[in-house]
Parts: sequence; structure tokens; C-alpha cells
Amino acid sequence: MKDPRQMTFGELKKWLSDHLQMRGAAAADINMRRDESPYERPVELWKSSGDEFRSNFKRAVMDLVAEAGATPWEPEHFHELGLLLEAADLWEAVGPLEDIAHSTRLLSHEDGPQLHMLALRTLLALRWKGTLDFWLAQKELVGTRWPGIIFEGLAQQDVEIAFEQLPDLVSSGEAMREVLNLFPGLMRDLKVSISSMREMCRDTIGALRPEAAEAVREWFRLRNYPLGDVALGVTYVSLSVALRGFLGNESEPRVLSPMLCARANGRCLAS
Repeated sequence: MKDPRQMTFGELKKWLSDHLQMRGAAAADINMRRDESPYERPVELWKSSGDEFRSNFKRAVMDLVAEAGATPWEPEHFHELGLLLEAADLWEAVGPLEDIAHSTRLLSHEDGPQLHMLALRTLLALRWKGTLDFWLAQKELVGTRWPGIIFEGLAQQDVEIAFEQLPDLVSSGEAMREVLNLFPGLMRDLKVSISSMREMCRDTIGALRPEAAEAVREWFRLRNYPLGDVALGVTYVSLSVALRGFLGNESEPRVLSPMLCARANGRCLAS
């Protein structure tokens, strides 16, 4: 087959599409014997080629991202496209990926929610943080299906707000363990100590379902940071609540920290 570096833009785009979707002659370039993933060869070409090829390559990949958002690819193939974007560090893909995430049209397709999730995962992999409103909107769309991704996105905005939303995100021990698997990376990237994470978990655990709460206790217990006794169902009157009563709901500060918030039935309320 023709060397991709010698292809025209149209040929390169078709080769990339066929290669990532593992179809036609382009799929023959994938070395299955060494468990090669479809995204690996394109990334090698991207890293080793000159400016002209890289310019055409980038244009072709951006077109493919937009097309995959308009006419859904198979999730496995869209995942390969996302891995390519991540490995090549193509920040330019943030725009079309954000468009996919903002649009709800994919969610009407059979595999749409999975593609939506992959777009969010790739945005985070590209170190895109978004906004608090964006991640809260995503929580309403797909939060209970992919709690780890939404929690990570929220944590990039404010780790305390992420913990406030945790009771609504996790509905089982398995979902909680998905979030707990993120803790080491978040502690590293956000420079949050395990002691701080423990305190935020202590403030949240009373609102979690029993199996999710037990998963949290086990995680800290295995790391010799046991949570200790945590009172459940306790209502705390915060400074913001006191100010609200005194000021008559005027000129009150907006407090979103789980350390300073009203609690009703174990859930933290933004004041």
C-alpha cells in the first residue's frame, strides 16, 4: 500500500479513517501479531514526519473527529481516535470534542452515550478542564453511568464541589471504587494530601449508600488511614445558614465547600 507520507490530503484522510476503523486495505497495516492498536501507526507517522505531512495529518484528524460526532462511529473505533488524539497531544481537537459533548444529538443513538463518554474522557486526557457549569450539566446527562469521569471533571474545577456531588454520582460500591481509583492521580495532579481527601470523605460518607460508604472505608483502611467513627444523618448549621437568617438572604457569601455548608439528610447543600 502507498506510504501515507506520500498521500494527498484526501487519500491520507481516507487511510486514517479506514485504519482507525479497521476496514479495507488500510487495516492490513495493523500488526495484529504484536497486539498493535490501530492508533499506534498513525502516531508514529505524526511524530517522525515533517511539517507538511503533520499539517495534513492534523487537518484530516480534525475532520474525522467532527464526522464521528455527526455520524456516529462504533465506540471501539472512536476510542482509537481518542487514543490517537491523546498520544499525539492534539490540543486542536478540544473544539470539536467540546461540540460533541455540548450536543445531545448523539444520545439518541444506540451507542451515543458511550461515544459521549469517550469524548469527555478524551477532553480530560488532553488536560482540558472546562467549567463548573459544563461538568454539572454533564453530571445530569451521564453522571450515574460514568461517575468517575464526571467526578474527575468536577475535581478539576473544585475538589470540594466534586465531593459534594459524590452522593448523587455513585449508586453502588462498584461505582464508588471507580471514583476511588482516581484518588492517587488527583492527589498528585491537584496537590491534595491523603489527609485532606480523608477529611472530605468523612464529610461526605454519611450521605453515601451503605455499599459505597464501605468501599470508601476499605480504601482508607488499606492505606492505614482509617476514617474512624463517622456520625450519620447529622444536621450541621453552618456559618452561611446563620448569615442567611441574620441578613434575610441578602449579601450572603456563596459557600460551596463541604466543610462550610448546610446539611439535610446527610446531603451537602450549596448555600
